Amino acid sequence: TEVEVTREGYAPIAGQVGFLFYSGDATYAVLLGARGGGKSMSMAHLVAQLAANNPRLRIGVVRLDYKKLNNGLIPHLETFLPRRIIERWDRREMYVLLKNGSRIIFQSEGNTPDDIRSLNVHVSFLDEARLVDYDTFKNLDFGTRGPYERDFLVLYNGDEEVRIPYQRRVYLGTSTFVGSWIFHEWELQSTDWVWFEVTADDLVAAELRTAEEVQKR
Repeated sequence: TEVEVTREGYAPIAGQVGFLFYSGDATYAVLLGARGGGKSMSMAHLVAQLAANNPRLRIGVVRLDYKKLNNGLIPHLETFLPRRIIERWDRREMYVLLKNGSRIIFQSEGNTPDDIRSLNVHVSFLDEARLVDYDTFKNLDFGTRGPYERDFLVLYNGDEEVRIPYQRRVYLGTSTFVGSWIFHEWELQSTDWVWFEVTADDLVAAELRTAEEVQKR
């Protein structure tokens, strides 16, 4: 049964769409874009969709620190997740439990390496990845294990159900990667990485479409 997790005024653009519905074989999917490019919002939307429409799915979400999580991805997630499907939102232990048994677990670089390595999640997200050190990424990678109880995950593109093959995956959002550990990891195993970019032209086009819609009202 579809659970609506979108919100008024949210419409994924260009690179965001490819990121949201990626169904290929790569383990690491990266959304690349400048500040204001909607990376955290797109990641929050995907977290919400995965959790709401796939029972007992465990999702890990990591950022440099909890302050940045609370000022970034979490407020977006609050707008996407309907309250009626939330069993518990524990802001002290930093997790969300949904009524379908899915759990979203928040961690930061300040957690111990063992905390992150032992997450034991099916899918994970690393927001503003370039700001996080390499060891944190490797610990999250280790803690993203699978397997899931089904061989597919359900998402919705509007009213259309989209089934993507389940595999262990780490989603990353970053504004740059040249000279970072992200670039070096990609160099070492480029076939296991896939990139989606939100360009300045994409953002301008989206703003123009919004302005045109407002004028029509």
